[in-house]
Amino acid sequence: MSLTSRIEPYKGKPGPLVGLAQTGSERACTVNSWQEFVPEVTLPYLRLRRLKVLATAARSFPASKELYFGGNAPAKWVVYFCYAPNGAPTVSHRFTVERLQSEGYGVLVVCAAPTPEHTKSFLDLTPDALIWKELRGFDFSGFSVGLSALVRRFDKIDVLVMNDSVVGPFHSLRPLLDSSPWDLTGFVTSYTIENHMISCAFYFRGFDRRMWDACRTVLFRGISFNRQGPVVFLQETRLGSVLARSHTVGSILSPSADHRNNQYLLGNPKGLLDVGFPFLKRSIFTKFASEFDADFYRDCLVSYGHPEITASA
Repeated sequence: MSLTSRIEPYKGKPGPLVGLAQTGSERACTVNSWQEFVPEVTLPYLRLRRLKVLATAARSFPASKELYFGGNAPAKWVVYFCYAPNGAPTVSHRFTVERLQSEGYGVLVVCAAPTPEHTKSFLDLTPDALIWKELRGFDFSGFSVGLSALVRRFDKIDVLVMNDSVVGPFHSLRPLLDSSPWDLTGFVTSYTIENHMISCAFYFRGFDRRMWDACRTVLFRGISFNRQGPVVFLQETRLGSVLARSHTVGSILSPSADHRNNQYLLGNPKGLLDVGFPFLKRSIFTKFASEFDADFYRDCLVSYGHPEITASA
């Protein structure tokens, strides 16, 4: 199968391999495009481990409060989860909201902050809706809060769900997402623990009460988790498999057979951008900054019109 230089919109069948060129210290690799999601058979020991984690890690659901919901009723929305322990939006938050709105999305910001008062500075970003959530509960509780607010208001809408662990979008989302044939579309598939879609961003087409109910054992409404491990183990790694029981599920990118252990969101981030992937992981500039060429990625941000990112911005 020949390589293509960019990710193309879906054209009625699985896409060709996409070649990621070597960039800086990151290695070259190939990834599949537009692959239907095939859940793995969950082994009994994994089910048992999940039950034990659920029993020991579950906590009450965080409090939330709707602060603003504008009069717009676009057909396509974004639930954008932002973690703001000091209540201040970052340059990346502003960039993301502006880019999403420029493509016609209504942006519902779910902001995790100490109090509702801390969250009000996010109104300066002019989101279409703003909801405060307690700091605890991680991103999946924020996803549940945002989706619940939308499903109460609209019979059926398309919804992009994302968190602020990614920066962007640096490329237009509409050509890819509007062409997707699936009810749930992930951006990237991983094979860690079991086949699943990485939860930094995913897209519901025709999201309605039925789909919301189908997610109830993953997007919990009454419990949450205060540690990342249980969130990954009980929510992120199960979303695609659970929804595939009743809906169609697929992913824009997934590892080719010889790269299933390659974490290419961090293994070749510039290569992904070059082929049209819309996001960069924020941790390139913060948590894992020492592992990347700082000047190289600073210039990359500037070339896409994004302000410089520091550990506090």
